[in-house]
Amino acid sequence: MKKNKLFSFLFVFIAAFFSSSLSFAQIPDTVGVVDTLRVGNVTAYPGSKVCVPVYAFNDEDLGAITLPLKFSSSDVYCDSVSFVGTRISDVPLKGGEIDSLNRTIKIYAMTFTQISSGSGLVANMWFKIKDDALPQTVEIDTFSTTEPPVYLTFVYTWAEEMTPAFVKGAITIKEKNLAPQMQPIGTQYVIEGDTLLIKIFANDPEGDSIKFSLLNGPEGASFTDSSNGKATFLWIPPLNGPWSSVNSPFKVTFVALDGNSTSKENVEINVINKNLGLKDYALEIGSDSGFFSDLVTIPIKLTNLDSIASINLLLDFDPSALSLLNVSEINTRIDNWEYFQYNQLAPGEIEILGVADIPILPLISPLPPGEGVIANLNFQIILDTSPLNLSTSLRFKFTDSTDNTLNGALGNNFISQDKITYKEGFIYIQKLDVLLGDINLNYIPYEIGDATLFSNYLTDPVKYAFNEQQKRNSDVNEDGFCCSLADFIYLLKQMIENPVFEKLLPQSKIAQVKLNRSSSNLDLFIDSDVPIGGAFLVIKHPGIIFGTPILSSETKGMISMMRDYPGELRLLIYSSRAGYIEPGQKKLISIPIIDGEGDIELSKASFSDNLGNLINAGILLQYNELVPEKFTLFQNYPNPFNPETNISFTLPEEREVILKIYNLRGQLIKVLVNQKLSPGYHTFTWDGKNESGEDVSSGIYFNRLIAGDYSKTMKMIKVK
Repeated sequence: MKKNKLFSFLFVFIAAFFSSSLSFAQIPDTVGVVDTLRVGNVTAYPGSKVCVPVYAFNDEDLGAITLPLKFSSSDVYCDSVSFVGTRISDVPLKGGEIDSLNRTIKIYAMTFTQISSGSGLVANMWFKIKDDALPQTVEIDTFSTTEPPVYLTFVYTWAEEMTPAFVKGAITIKEKNLAPQMQPIGTQYVIEGDTLLIKIFANDPEGDSIKFSLLNGPEGASFTDSSNGKATFLWIPPLNGPWSSVNSPFKVTFVALDGNSTSKENVEINVINKNLGLKDYALEIGSDSGFFSDLVTIPIKLTNLDSIASINLLLDFDPSALSLLNVSEINTRIDNWEYFQYNQLAPGEIEILGVADIPILPLISPLPPGEGVIANLNFQIILDTSPLNLSTSLRFKFTDSTDNTLNGALGNNFISQDKITYKEGFIYIQKLDVLLGDINLNYIPYEIGDATLFSNYLTDPVKYAFNEQQKRNSDVNEDGFCCSLADFIYLLKQMIENPVFEKLLPQSKIAQVKLNRSSSNLDLFIDSDVPIGGAFLVIKHPGIIFGTPILSSETKGMISMMRDYPGELRLLIYSSRAGYIEPGQKKLISIPIIDGEGDIELSKASFSDNLGNLINAGILLQYNELVPEKFTLFQNYPNPFNPETNISFTLPEEREVILKIYNLRGQLIKVLVNQKLSPGYHTFTWDGKNESGEDVSSGIYFNRLIAGDYSKTMKMIKVK
């Protein structure tokens, strides 16, 4: 009878949850200890994804749970609800209904047996934070409605319901803290007994104060933090003992801390024996990285303060990881020498011999003093290190006193090993982590740079050859055949149907897009300082009917692929012949406006250069013949910027306008506009200076527009 009663309860409960014909009263918990539902508190950053846990305590067995939740900001949205690893993971009837429009989540669980008494996790809610979200606290609370009847409920197995105590949670969105930027410090050399002074400089993008510290400092060294982004390191190496040249080189680490994030600069200090002084010659093997089957070129560099007539080198490498293809002197400092020969004496052992002049041939002068490459080692990586990364060494090998030595001018000046400094190299073999669609290996799959590079490869697979990682990432249709035309078509389809837009790091390459709208056409122009190999655009046009887009002649035979959803046009532009748009201001495309009224917005713009590298895009709107219908403040462009940026907005009517710039602490930096403006589209340029005409430091700033009752704030980033 109990089971029949429970099944009857479940039928009634399900009907009540999903319809408006039944309702329950909200009754406080009066059985035993008060049951509780608690939502967790988490910290998040713009562009991140976070998990918000939900916990439940019940002192009696339950047959069902309903948990309606609401969150207070549109800057976040719930992506999914998971029950894996929770107390109710085995409950057969459970789910999470997400209503992004109304910012609600309805979590429910119903069982034919019971949810045993206890305490712990019952659900995980995954939230995505918008890229442009401002710092704030987003509360997650419960709610109730009468039509349909929805409210927080625990139902006991004997079909009696009650309302548990509820503890709301929150997502605290914080501004991303950028680590201090330290000025690079090169390798340091000091003779025993001399003074080594190193000046350390750092700048914080947000203007936070910086504290320095020293790790692995040598004995007797002094370190001073000047508390103004500057520090000094002072050391006099002793003439003997463990901190003399006996154990050189030494590695020290300088650390810059802004209170939240740190940056480190590792510095190598070479202590020179006072009795020997600095050596006049140095041989160095370079380093590089690659994937399995990649071809890697490693240079051998020579520094010589006197002329060199011959070289005798012996090198060692791991033949299980690398295969030597050849050794070449072409386009090096000794490419005019009369004799150059290499031999593989044994697996992993290379002998390199070179002579500037052979007497019976025309006279060739010795290598003059200088520094640079004298030979290139060409390897193929033959070891697949997955799932680990591996570093394999390239070393100088010494079997007798003539190995890795030099001869001076005319061959009568033998330069022995003790007069030469040697520096060995390595090849870092990276594991192959397949990320389908990431052709340009920037960890962002299915973006315009991937399409550009794939198209180039299909046009000229020799010039634009893929490495092993790119080949594996190119099999997007997962048919086992990489780099195929079918993969390219599938990649294009995925891009236009499910576009990916990621926030780009500040970089020097910037393209600006200009929209010019008239009553009959929408023209798009692009202004770039680098060649453009591809573009992906999303244009929102609710209420407006577009005609077929027409590429301009300046695109030089590029191809356009489009999908016009209701009110949203997605446009992919690329070249099937590895072509590109020349740098400068060019017309990209013209789109006829057939009918309708409404706003047109270029909501997304992504570009790549002709080598598949992503480019930052700024958007400038220019309208003709139309008076704006509403107040709008657009994102500044370019952003990030240096030294200046443009701020655009629209006015549907004449208004007194105030446009101000603030820093991260809310301090006023500059009043950019304070005047009455006519209806239309306006653009003002901020030159990155304060009211005193001084350049402001790099970091985060805000522009705030006030026009009558309308006000809006946008975030800007100034970079070095």
